Amino acid sequence: MVGGIELSLPDRFIRNVKGVIGKSADEWLRSLPRLVSECETLWSCAFSAPYRDLSFNYVASGSRFDGQAVVLKLCIPNDEYLTEAGALQAIAGDGANLLLACDHPRHALLLERLIPGRSLDEMADHDQADQIAASVMKRIWRINPDRALFPSVNDWIQHMADRKNIVQGTVFPTSWITTALGMYHELISEPAEQLLLHGDLHKGNILSSQREPWLAIDPKGVIGPAIWETGPLLLNVINPGESLRVTRHNLFRSVLALSSALGHDRRRIAAWGVVRAVLSAFWTVEDHGHDWQSTLLTAEILQSYI
Repeated sequence: MVGGIELSLPDRFIRNVKGVIGKSADEWLRSLPRLVSECETLWSCAFSAPYRDLSFNYVASGSRFDGQAVVLKLCIPNDEYLTEAGALQAIAGDGANLLLACDHPRHALLLERLIPGRSLDEMADHDQADQIAASVMKRIWRINPDRALFPSVNDWIQHMADRKNIVQGTVFPTSWITTALGMYHELISEPAEQLLLHGDLHKGNILSSQREPWLAIDPKGVIGPAIWETGPLLLNVINPGESLRVTRHNLFRSVLALSSALGHDRRRIAAWGVVRAVLSAFWTVEDHGHDWQSTLLTAEILQSYI
């Protein structure tokens, strides 16, 4: 129960929100019913119950009064709301769902709802899925990004370097941060065009639609080299029910597929993947301190491909 209205907020969502925005989380969670109601009035919409798999933002499907299928996204109050809105405006529906409206005071986004909305990670043919993911990512990249609005990959890496001491006293192996920082500085010694990237383009963020076969959702908006975009795809290969042998095979197959589709050397894709995996594990520790082990396993496997 939130604010007297049943929203069925998952415990994981509540924990994640508190992990990110701390003391202001309770106030924001209590405000959700009011914000949903205000957005219904603002945009002439009716919204359903939130999605069950909420992670960090409140998301619910709905319809405009003219029948258009939409999604409401109420973002937790931080900078990612602005970068997501900015990335969607820059992409303008060419490879991603459309941003229909936004409201800055409420950190609210009204988005095109993709129908049927089947996730690419449900596709049984993994090679075909990797090819589709590569084609989507190439469409959404943008040149000449707004460097004042969007963070850069270098900003993200520097944040990890500046805050690496937070893992001290935990079981997180600090040597991985040292390894990732060293690899990153070696990788960036080779100049590359800096593009506006999605920033979190795993297969769960690519959905089937009627407007086009496959479109991306939920861009973070980050400036960096194109090869950085391959990292999130590799982070989502591990299936807890599979053996290590199968996991290694699937990861290697994805590295090869992305290398073929994008024209990058497979060893560099693996190396960038190591850096991205360690950064993701670090963020997990920073947010709530657990569930980073499988991500570092990905880093370990990818390191063996270099």
